[in-house]
Amino acid sequence: MPARVPGWNAGRMIFALATHFPWWEHKLVTELEIDGGRADLVLVSKAGYATEIEIKVSRGDWRNDRDKLKWMAHGWTRPHVSRFFYAVPEQLANQIPVWVPKDAGILVVRAGSGRDHVREQRAARRFAARKLSDAQLTQIERAFYYRFWRQHMEVLGGRFVRPEARAA
Repeated sequence: MPARVPGWNAGRMIFALATHFPWWEHKLVTELEIDGGRADLVLVSKAGYATEIEIKVSRGDWRNDRDKLKWMAHGWTRPHVSRFFYAVPEQLANQIPVWVPKDAGILVVRAGSGRDHVREQRAARRFAARKLSDAQLTQIERAFYYRFWRQHMEVLGGRFVRPEARAA
């Protein structure tokens, strides 16, 4: 199998998931540090509960999660995460490793004309998680705000700064 499913990358998956879980109704945050781990995508509901979504675009991506602390033998280790999903392109939907816990949900993204579609192949168990506090939500929003502008300014700087100024 190729290193990645052709035509798929994390950005495309995030775009499909942000449409499936309306970004305008929830807080959707990429690359978020939560409860000692880094999540590809976190959805925070209006009620303040977090759902973690881990994106996999190749069989090799699965190996990275096999021994992570969140799947330790003594159980779930993320006190603020109420549900956990893996999101995979349709081509990987029937190649879920046997070690993936039954508590983890599976979201399958299918290529569509104009827009990709997400379906829930397996529901995620709802854990007894704690709500994120107002202080935690403010910290997430602040970090995301500054990350957005840092990345945006890097792109704009690359376009509008004279080449000789970049070299200095």
